[in-house]
Amino acid sequence: MRTGIWQMGEVRTISCGSGIDWIERLERFQPECIAASPNRLMLLADLKRAQQLALPSVRHSLIMQFELGEAWISEEEREELWEVFQIPVFEQLCDHRGRAVAHECEAREGLHIGEGQTWIVDKDARLWHASGQNVINRNKIQPRFTGLYGRVILDGCPCGQPGPRLKIYGSEFPWPVQQPLRLVS
Repeated sequence: MRTGIWQMGEVRTISCGSGIDWIERLERFQPECIAASPNRLMLLADLKRAQQLALPSVRHSLIMQFELGEAWISEEEREELWEVFQIPVFEQLCDHRGRAVAHECEAREGLHIGEGQTWIVDKDARLWHASGQNVINRNKIQPRFTGLYGRVILDGCPCGQPGPRLKIYGSEFPWPVQQPLRLVS
């Protein structure tokens, strides 16, 4: 997983690897916004709370990039990020190749569905996803269960953007037992 950071119109992607040397590169770049996995954002919050990371430049937003099939963050964890950074925290769903398939808008009324994405809600409110990679002969769609529960809202969004959006209620998958990137005190 890569961590994306932004500074005044410039986008830089930092390869995180298995160590934490990417944190030094992040501090040197002084981003205004950070897009990363929830686990990496929680690590940054832990370091900031422990005063081992300053990042005063981060003043626009944090973007949690969830991969399809990954557990959803809890409201408590989202609040924790807000308390530490004092900036909005948005959500983005990415496919297994890291491409965004849905993103949350500033109105916080769900996630706008990306172009070319198909979402299906079954009778148990489970969300299934299909895109170009899942489509086979003669437009037969082979959707995959995302592990998420929610609904598809067809009305336009209060932000003014037309089109459907997702409302996520929760995840079937728990966070992994080990979260090696969280700071241990």
